Amino acid sequence: MAVSSNVTLLEDMEGSPAISSIGGGSGASTNQDVFIEGTQSVGRRSDNATDKGFIIDSGVTTNLSGAEEHAGFWLWVTQWAQVTSISALIGSSSNDYDEHDVPIAQYPDLGGFIRVWVSVARTPEGTSGGGLTPSSSTDYGTIVTIGNVGGNAQNQILDAVHSSSNIDGLLWDGTGGDFESFATFEDSNRTGVVITVGGIFFAGARLNIGSATTTTFTDSAFVVVFPDNDLCTSTFMGVTFDLQNASTAITLTNGSFQTANVAGTNKGDLLVTGTSGALTWAGASLVGLRVIELTTGVALTNGGVVSSGQIDAAGATLIGTSVSGYTGATGTAALLWDVATDTDTYLDDMMFTKGTGTTHAIELGPNCPTTITFRGHEYDGYQTITQQQNDSTIYNNSGKAITINVAGGDTPTYRDGAGASTIVQNTVTVSCTIVGSDGVAVQGVRARFEESTGGTLINQGTTDANGLFSFSYNYGGDIDVDLIARLKGYLPQRVAATIVNTGLTVPITFIQDNIVNLP
Repeated sequence: MAVSSNVTLLEDMEGSPAISSIGGGSGASTNQDVFIEGTQSVGRRSDNATDKGFIIDSGVTTNLSGAEEHAGFWLWVTQWAQVTSISALIGSSSNDYDEHDVPIAQYPDLGGFIRVWVSVARTPEGTSGGGLTPSSSTDYGTIVTIGNVGGNAQNQILDAVHSSSNIDGLLWDGTGGDFESFATFEDSNRTGVVITVGGIFFAGARLNIGSATTTTFTDSAFVVVFPDNDLCTSTFMGVTFDLQNASTAITLTNGSFQTANVAGTNKGDLLVTGTSGALTWAGASLVGLRVIELTTGVALTNGGVVSSGQIDAAGATLIGTSVSGYTGATGTAALLWDVATDTDTYLDDMMFTKGTGTTHAIELGPNCPTTITFRGHEYDGYQTITQQQNDSTIYNNSGKAITINVAGGDTPTYRDGAGASTIVQNTVTVSCTIVGSDGVAVQGVRARFEESTGGTLINQGTTDANGLFSFSYNYGGDIDVDLIARLKGYLPQRVAATIVNTGLTVPITFIQDNIVNLP
């Protein structure tokens, strides 16, 4: 077991907590029948569509003034379908607190406790007294409004309250770990960082894997979901891999990280730090992530990134990865390459499909080399002919001249940022091979390749002893051409064809012209 918790316990509801009830009716009290950790919780009865709740003085002053500080509440309302509102309370006294409205629709009625994480710094929907002084947080509670329900039992239950930031959560830094290790830890410790439902790991706060200590972590076919939660900050949820130890080896196969609500405000992320160890992940599925930040220690191959923010590749290997539906702002790019390393062998065979925005596939940053190679790329939805557009394939934001050599695949268009210029070289072979009706090569045929529209000359020459005329052509997109072939004693030929990203080869069989006297 090598999971440790970086969350802080604020109030565990054990012993004799200092309870102050809010609203009329029977007050709150401890409950030894319904709890998620320890041996008791605090609860009260709510009914008649009236605000009722309670707040508990922990007796300990905690500084929660940081921008990323969150409070996590274990809450259970037994008649969930009748609930009309829930507020999570964070205060500096029983009379001075902030009220944060819980988005009920984001928590399915599964029965039992739910974990509500609240950013302490967000603007509350209401306050009592002077409100919370974040640097002096002492009190925690809830207010629930529920319809007219029968019975007398407590139906509003609050158990342990914790705090965590965007870098805290749970940590695995031993050997032999997997995502189930976090679930096993939660069974005993109830931090509420990760909750397992139906074999799916719901990570409402951050999971950290790796440290200065040698770490091994292996898993496959897993699903990690970042739940919809409007009350947390945009950077609170995610998974961070630390590769600083040279012996760290994280090996993942298939599996997915996904945000529950891709269109939501707050999403999970994938962050990698350190370069000495290794993270290899074949067949990753990354859906709806805020950002993906990698390092040279990472190899994500043959996977897919869907409806996510920018990938900062930082020298990582992404061979065979597809990227679609990038959600960034106009003129930004789905992938950033900003290291002094050629993209060749790192970004080979990638596929980019533009989302609904006006964006690029790849941005080249200031550290990018002056010559790079794109091998086997496919682009869909970007500008195919017109350059210097916000949806051109490439955004050269390096501030310098860069030559892009295309080795198979699609030819990109580009937009140049300040001080930048781009040359795209996609050299393909265009040729014709001419034989007579007897199959014997015909030498000396005059061959002219011209554009089908307008007749602009592309290249011309004569066939050699093998009946071959060929030349190198810088492919910039499919183009329709006509091949005109002439030689006295043979009927002239005109053949329509198209130069594509693999070039063009035109075979022609010459027929003798019996009217013309041969010399």
